[in-house]
Parts: sequence; C-alpha cells; structure tokens
Amino acid sequence: GVKVAVKKRRVMRSEGKEQKPSGNTVSEIVTNLRKVFFSPVKMDSVVSVVQTEDELPDTADMDEIKSARGGVQGFFDKRSEKAWLIANNIPVGQELSVLLHEVGVHMGMRNLLGKENYRKLTNQLKEWHRSGTGKEKELIDLAVGRVLAAQKIQQDEAVAEAVADAKEAGVELPEESIQRIRTAAKLSNDVATEEMLAYFVE
Repeated sequence: GVKVAVKKRRVMRSEGKEQKPSGNTVSEIVTNLRKVFFSPVKMDSVVSVVQTEDELPDTADMDEIKSARGGVQGFFDKRSEKAWLIANNIPVGQELSVLLHEVGVHMGMRNLLGKENYRKLTNQLKEWHRSGTGKEKELIDLAVGRVLAAQKIQQDEAVAEAVADAKEAGVELPEESIQRIRTAAKLSNDVATEEMLAYFVE
C-alpha cells in the first residue's frame, strides 16, 4: 500500500501498462518552472525533478513510486517536505499543473487557508458534487472520477503484489483475503478529500 511518508500522486494510467515517455526533460521543466518562482533557490528547496523513476533516491519509501513505471507524474514526500516531479511522465506544457497539484495542495493548501477555511472549501466541493449544477458540478465530478480511478489503481497494485507474494510462497490467496486487501488499500477520507481538492484546483 501507500507508505506513510510518501503518497503517490498524479496517477495517469488506467491499466497496468507502462506509459510511453512524454518527451519532456528535466532541463525544460526546471526552466519553465523557474519562470513562475520568484526565487530559483526557493524552488530548488521545495521541488526536485528527475527524468525517470530510476533516478529517485534509493529508500524504501520510494520503492512503490519506482515500481509504478510511468504511472506517477509527481508526489509529495512528507519526510523531506519536497515535491518530486518525473519528467518522462509529464506531457510537455503540463509541468505547472503538476507542480500546483503537489506544492499548492498537498504541501500547503491546508496551511495557506487555515483549518476552518479548508474545511469550508472541501465541504462546498462535496455539496457541489451532491447537488451542484453547471460548470462547478462538471469540474467536481471530473475530480471525483480521477480520485476513484487513482484509488482503483492503488487497490489493484496492492492485490497484485499480495497475489505475487503468495504465489512465490506457494500459497493461493482466497477471494476473502483479496477483498480484505482491496478494502485496506482504499484511500482514507482525508486523503480522498485532499485529492479531490487537488484535482479540482487543476
């Protein structure tokens, strides 16, 4: 499942297939993002860009991201308080959107708005999802759909990993165990709400 310190973000695949490289490069992303930062030093302190998952640090927390192979465009590492972007997985021109998703929402939206305003905003989004109309309803439904798709991928990966481990041990997992794994891999309400807001902001 998702580690405590590192949470996967920006899942872009709908099946377990590897994505083709986007054609984007570390250099192009850094150049484009530095145009929107007042201070390149500040940007470097909160954002790291790598070409592929293989260039991420060799830590246990990064193993799940590395194994996604094209499925993660970026993520926020709570331990280092840094956003990581993976150039191969980000279509050209979408780097700012990925950065805003990671830094703007996962890193600081709650702190920026304050606990009460954050709660009011997320409650408004939930209300639009339940009974909204027009553009707001359309955008929040799209955001919720993306959260559900990301959750399904996370659950599928957890099940696949457990089945592979069981097979290696010469054991077949009963359906009941697979369902328990799927339930355990479900996003918490807090994470699902945070993701919904992140996708809506995009």
